[in-house]
Amino acid sequence: MMKAKVKRQKAKVRAAVFTFAFCLLPFAFSISSAQSPTETPDPRALNLHQWGAVTLFHGLPSDRVRAIEQDAEGSLWFGTDGGLAKYDGRRTQTVAIEGLAQGRINALKFDESGALWMGTEAGAAVMRDGATRMLEETRGKSITAIMAQGRGRAVMTAAAGQLYSCAINLDGTLSARAFPEPPLRSADADKPGALELSSLAQGRNGVIYVGTHSRGLLAFDGERAREVSSRPRPFFVEALDADGRGALWLGARVRGADGGLYVASEPSQTNEAAQLRRVGEVSTVDAVRRDAAGDVWVGTDGQGAFRFHDSQQVEHFTFENTAGGLRSNRVFSVFTDREGVVWFGTDRGVCRYDPQSPRAEQIGADAASNFVRALYRTRRGELL
Repeated sequence: MMKAKVKRQKAKVRAAVFTFAFCLLPFAFSISSAQSPTETPDPRALNLHQWGAVTLFHGLPSDRVRAIEQDAEGSLWFGTDGGLAKYDGRRTQTVAIEGLAQGRINALKFDESGALWMGTEAGAAVMRDGATRMLEETRGKSITAIMAQGRGRAVMTAAAGQLYSCAINLDGTLSARAFPEPPLRSADADKPGALELSSLAQGRNGVIYVGTHSRGLLAFDGERAREVSSRPRPFFVEALDADGRGALWLGARVRGADGGLYVASEPSQTNEAAQLRRVGEVSTVDAVRRDAAGDVWVGTDGQGAFRFHDSQQVEHFTFENTAGGLRSNRVFSVFTDREGVVWFGTDRGVCRYDPQSPRAEQIGADAASNFVRALYRTRRGELL
């Protein structure tokens, strides 16, 4: 009797062990599959939590985003082909510009007083204390770039061959004065007429540098314009930024395999030629933006986005290598906010990239070698 009972118990144990082992088979196969070198996931695909997007689906008036700025409260403002939008981190709100139809916005810039200057295809406007007003002197002009100059002042470029010096006067009225007179003329035989001005940067000693379509880089000392000679010389400049140490970054429109990104030492004399050199293997550049750390972010027409440190390329983002985190390889604008997060304006919405976000990375092709067994932080702050 006792022997029969023991046999029944042993049979139950064997059945239970068999059932448990059978249940573990799928898990064992998944481990084997994960350790297969041929099926190791792309590490970049593991970093999708670093990326985010704001699109038409989230309330943008258009997915084509030309300009990005941040206000004192941390909200982001987007200039799109369908008008102006404000994003507070949770929702997107379309903002009407009084006196202008909802159309393409090329440029945005906050000045030191908190006023938002806006450049559109139909003129410029300024928003202050919630009220928006049109700069009548610019009505009908395509404003392409804006640079703030202290409190209540800004300089703008127009596609009609002139700059505008704009101000909010003490009595609250607006003024905008165009220079030079007459407007600058194009050197492009295929597109004669007014010289299209595309971009702005402030150099040392108050010199304003202006990118043009067909005449390269211009320097304005007061209200007089001169062409900045250089070799090589990009004639169609799309983007400009200055790094504060006497260097200018230029993004140009190019053909074929020609490089479109240049860095130049700012001339110390008005008659001195600039020394330009190509940087990286970058084609046509639409945006150049320096961040607080001194790194330069570059948006291109078809190659995605790049980051440069001391003129050396350190990162390159595309739609493909970010698994769609960067929604398009055509990047119109770049902005780095106060938290160090980088925002890219593309033809498929705004993309958000956080370099400081936690991320998972593989350090070898064999998944079995990627187990972390210990962590140690050195006195220098390095994490081993």
